[in-house]
Amino acid sequence: MAENSNPTAEELLKNLFHSIQGVLHSAGDIAMAGADQVRKGVFPRGTGLNGVYGVTVRADLGRPSVRVEPFGNVRADASGQPTVAEYSEPRTDITEEPEQYLIVAELPGIAAEDVKLETRGCALTFTGERGGRKYRKELTLPANADMMQILHACHDGLLEIRVAKTKSF
Repeated sequence: MAENSNPTAEELLKNLFHSIQGVLHSAGDIAMAGADQVRKGVFPRGTGLNGVYGVTVRADLGRPSVRVEPFGNVRADASGQPTVAEYSEPRTDITEEPEQYLIVAELPGIAAEDVKLETRGCALTFTGERGGRKYRKELTLPANADMMQILHACHDGLLEIRVAKTKSF
């Protein structure tokens, strides 16, 4: 008869890692099937159309949910049909820091002078355009984001936007 023992920290970590790998593999399969469907529906052979469609899978430790965030220039129109947009939606990460929100976006081929920021309420929209490369992303930030205190820099196609948090008393 086997002893009833608690798993070690190493065994728990190994099980967690295998579980996360399983989720990512499943999400990858779904994304590939969706991308193949988009390719066949939007980019049939011989049309000359080009597009980018991808997903970022986020699984944060300590949070119960997994998020799948699309990026690229293939989107659904009002009727749900896939279309190729003029602007590509870049991969974007948002990190909450003690004093600010840090937004990092991949904008290959874009320099600092090509970036424009626009705010409306808690919405932040950034665009970058140079030659044939066009990027656009709209984000809704939390209510404590101080939309009057925004700094940004762009180096080697990597855009960093820092949005201060409002001071609470």
